[in-house]
Amino acid sequence: MEVVEPCSKRRAASCTKTIACPCKTKYKRYVQPSRAKSFAPEHLYKVPSTQFEDRTTYHLSYLNDRAAARCARLQPIRPVHNLQKSTDKFFDETTNKLSYKPVRQTVKAEPIIPKRRPVTTTDTMENVTTVRHDYGAKHVERPEMIIPCGNIRTSLAALDDKTMARLSYVSPGPIEPVISFNPILEYRPSSQPLPKETTQKLSYQPFVVIKKEFLPWAQKPIYKSPEIAMCGKTTYSESYMENDEVSVEKPFLPVATYVFPYGAKFADKTIYKESYLPGNVERMVPFVPCGNISISDAKMSADTTSKLSYQRVWTEKQKPYLPRTKTMLATAKMQSDTTSRCEYVAKTTLRPDLIVPSDNIRTVDVPLEGETTTALSYVKPDMIKPVRSYKPVMQYYRKLYQELIVRLQSTATTSASSSDIQIPNRIERGPTDILKALESTISRDYTAPHYKFHDDPFLIPQSNMHNRSYALAKESGRKTAMWIRQEHRDLFQHKVADPEIKAFVPLSIYTEESKVTEETLLYEISNGNIVNCIAIYDLLKGEMTIPTKQTLLELLCFYNNSERTDEWLETRWYKLDQKYKKNVWLSYSQIDVLFEFLKEQEPKVAAAAYTAMICGLAKHFSLDKALYLYEESQGKSIPLSVDGYNAMISIIPLLRKENSLKSKSLLMNIYRTMTVNGITPNIHTFNAALNVATTLKTNEVLDFTKKILADITKFKLKPSLTTYYYLLRILSNFGDASYNSFIKILTSLKNETITIQNEKDLNFFVVAMEMASQQFCDRQVGEMVNELLLTGENYKFISNNLREHIYYRMYLELILATEEFENFFKLYSKLVPHVTIPEPIMMSAILEALKLHPAQTAMQYIPKLWSHIIMFGHLNREELMKNILHLMSVHCKPLSDSPLNAQFAEMALTIWDHIQTQNSKRLQHVLVSNIIMGNIILLLLRGNNFTKTIEIISLLIRSPHLIENGQTITAEHINEIFELCLAQAHVPAIFTLLEYVTFHSLEGAGEMAGKLYKTVSLTPNQKNILASLVGNDVLELQISDEN
Repeated sequence: MEVVEPCSKRRAASCTKTIACPCKTKYKRYVQPSRAKSFAPEHLYKVPSTQFEDRTTYHLSYLNDRAAARCARLQPIRPVHNLQKSTDKFFDETTNKLSYKPVRQTVKAEPIIPKRRPVTTTDTMENVTTVRHDYGAKHVERPEMIIPCGNIRTSLAALDDKTMARLSYVSPGPIEPVISFNPILEYRPSSQPLPKETTQKLSYQPFVVIKKEFLPWAQKPIYKSPEIAMCGKTTYSESYMENDEVSVEKPFLPVATYVFPYGAKFADKTIYKESYLPGNVERMVPFVPCGNISISDAKMSADTTSKLSYQRVWTEKQKPYLPRTKTMLATAKMQSDTTSRCEYVAKTTLRPDLIVPSDNIRTVDVPLEGETTTALSYVKPDMIKPVRSYKPVMQYYRKLYQELIVRLQSTATTSASSSDIQIPNRIERGPTDILKALESTISRDYTAPHYKFHDDPFLIPQSNMHNRSYALAKESGRKTAMWIRQEHRDLFQHKVADPEIKAFVPLSIYTEESKVTEETLLYEISNGNIVNCIAIYDLLKGEMTIPTKQTLLELLCFYNNSERTDEWLETRWYKLDQKYKKNVWLSYSQIDVLFEFLKEQEPKVAAAAYTAMICGLAKHFSLDKALYLYEESQGKSIPLSVDGYNAMISIIPLLRKENSLKSKSLLMNIYRTMTVNGITPNIHTFNAALNVATTLKTNEVLDFTKKILADITKFKLKPSLTTYYYLLRILSNFGDASYNSFIKILTSLKNETITIQNEKDLNFFVVAMEMASQQFCDRQVGEMVNELLLTGENYKFISNNLREHIYYRMYLELILATEEFENFFKLYSKLVPHVTIPEPIMMSAILEALKLHPAQTAMQYIPKLWSHIIMFGHLNREELMKNILHLMSVHCKPLSDSPLNAQFAEMALTIWDHIQTQNSKRLQHVLVSNIIMGNIILLLLRGNNFTKTIEIISLLIRSPHLIENGQTITAEHINEIFELCLAQAHVPAIFTLLEYVTFHSLEGAGEMAGKLYKTVSLTPNQKNILASLVGNDVLELQISDEN
């Protein structure tokens, strides 16, 4: 709505009106029209007629006065004195007193009493301190306790039925749509055509390119092997003379020696025999000493028990056997004429004369050429003359050509006389065979990222999440371009390629006015365009031949009437495997109409229709309907094709999960039906049967599998990778007994070219590596599987990202369990991070394995593993952080002056900063275990980072919930933290630690305070702080105990 108003007074008007103004200047402005009345229900609040009972249990349990409730304090429960002191005297005659009588006549030394030295002054200390002055005693009367009376009661009045929800949602009746005032967007094409002469066309004009001449004399010479053999007399062979006779020295056999003299024996009377005599021995009466312990004046006997038991043995010392000296080299003089001296003789050449240039630099009198590249780029469009080239002219000499022809003719005559020329048969080559041949000559570069990523340090992804994001983002741009091309097809009229590439052309759109034929439908069916096929089918109103209807039915059953989505490379690589779903089949009218028509035709057409329906139902897990159509076809004696029977066998494990006997009986019934109808099974038939065998019990599966393998041999079929996959699943139930069979399967696949025939082929290598790693734990078997995977094009069976991660995780676990850590880490450095990125569970297993090695060995690998943990984003894994911190703080604890302490402190600080960053982003804080927190503080202290240590401990005092399960730092960590702070005499850190200990009521605060008081000289202010932390009584008690 527009309003006209004068320039002096611009105010809103209710309608379009011209107002007189002295300056006769008028302005127009837009005023929002009046808003249409809303039919939404009004939100009204109605006061309830009956009030709720206010004397509830919650109300009566808590005090109404908040100030009184805050000051109220319960009466302390004091313990009852249970320990009672006896009035009797203790028994005086103890063992100690009876053994050690008091020594009389001793003079007691006088105590040395230190002189009194006043610290400050002799006057009395001020009693009124700052704390006592500011915080005086406050007397608060205890409020009376409010005891709730009565039980919880409910209101007797009826609830009001007119609630807010019922009043808000009332039927408003018919509602008229609101008129939209948004401007309508219409596209108006430009009246003038776009200029065809662009800057690109004007800048780059066509010119004639001279054909390159082939010059035989300019080709590189061919390498010819030397005809003269090298001299056999080398320096090594002439330096060491041959020995005429080589005699092996006889070994020196030791002579039997007698340690004891002739006739000597061991003493028969030993301590053991003399100590335990047979017979009844009376129990000795205990001897109570009656005096002090005294030392005898008599000389002790030298004949001890040890000397009497072990007599001296006199033996002769044998002379050592010294080997004879033997010269290894010959005594003759070494040969001076070596190979190098004979072949490489010193050559003397005269020094060339020095050529001094003179008057060589000259300027040209001719002016410079004006036809430069820039001048030729911006000229009037016309045919451009080629620029004169100043390269040396290569002339072809006829004489050289004639000599070459003579040589070729002589060679051809010689070869023809010796043997006939056999021209090989022509081999059909594909358009990409040359590229495949070139690709086979290049091995994978393990130090570079995948070719789909930019080879730039700032653009190379460093984690699994980044790999997925970068790859899918790049592919998303292509999808967006395809979508724009499809949606705005009228803007893309130019030809991208000649001849035209169908994939680059937007899809056709068919309307009711389109003229279509059966050939159009067949063309769309061949391209797999589901939407266009249905549209053309509806336009033709079913007027088509029976083969076309059968083809359309097969297409719709395969895709279940859903739109076909072209799976892109990266989308398929990062797509997860879909698990089993129950009945995702959707019934549509086109499928039902086509099937009802075709099944009433001749038996061959009906069989094809039943086969298409059963295969589609089995693919989309509509099991009951597929079984119903199979029984219906058998009732009508309609034989299915081999694909229909294979589809029925594939769904048997889903139909008969609980009863293996019914599964076998249904499978045998299908076998008999195929035999009666003359259907020859293929390898997919027996693969489906092996899938049934995997669901049988262990005592039945072996004989059943042998029968299936015998049938495969009988029909002379070549097993596919799916066959071996199901065999591996069956062998996994027999443990180590299946080792030989597993090796035979790998050996049979070693020299074969494997092709994909079934979706289950993609599971073979993952299951094979899992058995090699988990079941057999055999390095040789794992290498056989890995070598088979890297042979030819077999890596395509690792079809997605998940399978690749599982495969390499099993492979690395196998190498870690069976090889030395040094060899494992070489393989780890080769595969990580460009081939695979290990999961946190794998990184944790590597750190656990490092704990079994010496600290010097583990220190070599910690920096790289730590950089990978940060790179892969594993800082959130608690178990991983616990292991790496344990290695740095306990297992690989460096010396106090080692530079590793600073590096380990930086790592610990990185972990703490990551925890703080996560807590700042989340409402629910990240909880850390007490072991991780203690190790972080220890590593920071060893790196002399006391500031961060005080900050962390202070935060734990303010927020004790940061440690999970309400735990505290362990006593071992607290003691070590205290010793580190005490060694550096860092009093603020010790005070913070004492505050943490007293805050959580932990033990050891008094001992730490006393040790600090005795070790470090404290200022009076620090002494007051220490007393306030642990208490004056506790501090004085600790000091008195140590004195």
